[in-house]
This record gives sequence, C-alpha cells and structure tokens, in this order.
Amino acid sequence: MAMENYNFKSSNSYVEVFDISPTKSGILDGLTFGVKDNIDVAGYKTAYGSPAWRDCHPVAVCHAVCVEQILAAGATCNGKHATDELTFSLDGENHFYGTPVNPKAPDRIPGGSSNGSASAVACGLADFSIATDNGGSIRVPSNNCGVFGMRPSHDVVSTQGVAPFAPSTDTVGIIARSSKILSMASSVLLSHDLPKYTGVGNVYILKDVFDMVDPEVKSTLENTMQDITNDIFSSSVEEIKLKDIVGGGNLSDLSSWFDQIFRVVQWGEIWGSLGSWVENDKPELGPRTKVTLSNAKALDRTLIGNARYLREKCFTKLEEFLSPTDIIIMPTTPGLPPLKGSIGADMMKDSTYYPHTSAITSFAGVAQLPQASIPAAETAEGIPVGLSILARNREDTFLLGVVEHLSKQLGIEPSK
Repeated sequence: MAMENYNFKSSNSYVEVFDISPTKSGILDGLTFGVKDNIDVAGYKTAYGSPAWRDCHPVAVCHAVCVEQILAAGATCNGKHATDELTFSLDGENHFYGTPVNPKAPDRIPGGSSNGSASAVACGLADFSIATDNGGSIRVPSNNCGVFGMRPSHDVVSTQGVAPFAPSTDTVGIIARSSKILSMASSVLLSHDLPKYTGVGNVYILKDVFDMVDPEVKSTLENTMQDITNDIFSSSVEEIKLKDIVGGGNLSDLSSWFDQIFRVVQWGEIWGSLGSWVENDKPELGPRTKVTLSNAKALDRTLIGNARYLREKCFTKLEEFLSPTDIIIMPTTPGLPPLKGSIGADMMKDSTYYPHTSAITSFAGVAQLPQASIPAAETAEGIPVGLSILARNREDTFLLGVVEHLSKQLGIEPSK
C-alpha cells in the first residue's frame, strides 16, 4: 500500500520549523534532524507538550548538550518535534496539540511520548530525531511508525538541557530512518567510534514477552524469527524465561517489574520534578495528564525505597547473566498500535495498551539495558511490527553494530 506524502504541517509532527546550520563538518554531513520538544534549542521555548509550561518558561539561552553534539557532527536542525503532554504517555495523542500522523497506519496512534519524532522520520521530513525515552518513549513510537529507535543505557548520554521528568530512568536517544543513521547519530551522542560488527555470543529469546504478545504480532514476526534463529544467529540461540535470570518469586513476572519497581520509582520522581509546578501554578492540563499526575501524586512514597532496592537487585542479576557480547531479542510491544481515540482518560484502567506495553518496556528500564527497536515486519495491511534487540548495560556501541548487521541480513535497511 502506497504511503501518502505528508509535509511539516499536514503531518502535525512539528511544533516549530526552522533551520539551524551545523557548527562543524562531521560524519552527519548532509543529514537533517529534529529535536523533541522537551529538549532545549537556543532561541526557542521548550513547550514540553504543554501550552501552560510553554507560557511560564523563558526562551532557551543555549542548546542542550545533545543538540550541540549533533550540530558539531555536521547535521542541520529543521525544527522541534511534537511530544505528548509533559511526555507522560505512550500513545501520542496530545489534548492541546493534536496527534502526529502515523504514516504507515494513519487510523492508528503513532505512540508516545516521542510521537512527533517518529512521525517526522517516518514521513521523510527528517533523517533522524533527538528524542527521550523513560518508559518506552523512543521504542514504542519507533515500533508503531515503522522506524529505527534506540534507548541507550542510562547515564551514558547527557540529559543537560532536557526538561525534568524522572531522572534515574531518563535517557536521550535517536529515532532514525535507517540503522546506519541510527548508528552514526547515536555514536555522536555516546562519544564513541562507529560500531564494527564482530559477531555475537549468546542470543537469548525472552519467552515471557513472546508469551504476552497478541497472536497477530506473533504470527507477523514468525518468518523474521525463523530467519534469525535458523540462519543469522543459528549457532547460539536459546529460549529463556525471566526466572532463568532472576530466579522465582514476584521478580519472575514482568508485570511485577512495572508495578512494584519501575512505576513506583518513576511516578515518585515525576511528582518530585513536576509536583511543585502543578500545585503552585495550577496549570491547565489535558484530561489524561490530570489523571496520570494525580496517580503520581497519590503514590505511597514509602514503597520507593524497596522499589529502588529491587531495581538494583534486577540490574545485578542481568549484569551477572549477560556477557559483553550477548543479546536478548523480544517484540517491542505486545500488540498493534491502537486506533486513534480508543484509549480513555485513565490509561491504566481504560485500556490494556498502557499496562501491557509498560510491562514489556520496563525490562530495559529496570535493568538499565540499551534497547533498539527495528521495523522487522508488517502485517498484511502494512501495519509495522517492531522487534527489539537488547545488550548488556553500557554495551551500546556493540548493540548498534548488531542492529546494523541484523537489519542488512533481514533486508529491512533502506537502500539510501
């Protein structure tokens, strides 16, 4: 099915369009990028997906560090990309700014919170976008819009100049139209040389996630997984379950990773970052954001200490289990992108999309693993289905090399 052509306006993926030239020549010469609108660009306000936030914050006086890095590598910035309100969502539907188009499935949500980033790249309006990921905000929209995206290991890319959210799980990463561009732009942010693929150690298929996904996702990925297990990585593939890594008990269930660990830490930090502003300024908020912030405010904060302890325990278990050249493979999301307008105001109760997706995305968030989503397959109707590859903490450059190799072997790397 031919994809409709979209421009800056019709895609609704940009909140500001401008042209900032690179400061130096480098490996990104000739490429264009946008910046998610929770990241500072000098001379422009950071709206953070919220008119109220935009109105009470000044124009940025300098670029965020990540923007400076990319401009110094030769790329041209062509605008700021839309985001969910205060980045607190995975759906991409902003009450005030609308919904950026998902060009691969226009009747379905683009995913969030980096909705404009994935939409713009999928529409061909930018080669890549600098975005952020906390609970899935790069991985989910990359999956939904059929592009490449990577959440790096925590604390390996500077977050200076990024609006406050949940600091201990905030990351800055890249959404790109190809794995090659993903590698180049990510390498700049990581301050590492370009990756070179030299093979992998163990390839683990995380069965817990495959057991969670909808039948249509599983069947759509079937041929891709056969190629991976029988040909590309045939000698070292093993199916595992979470209990093989962390043992029995509650931690062997991904839903517990979200409910007992990730959600508790994230919501506690979000209210710490935004609570004073919400209480003192009483900003106008969209219906969904009102509910999510109320949930964060109501969190039993006595749970945070134990959640942090459990997070460290899970991180240590993964550190012990994975070698520097091992990878984990799993679907990026549990289902196809929901239809636009189908998710209610309370994302935790009105739809299975948010809790089920968060259970999957919390795996990398809790274990602090780098995770890349690739557009591995499409349904018969052309709806993208992503596959994720994860590596050991701080093996980001190695992971980028694996992603490039795998994308070429699967025939999903764009020709130019």
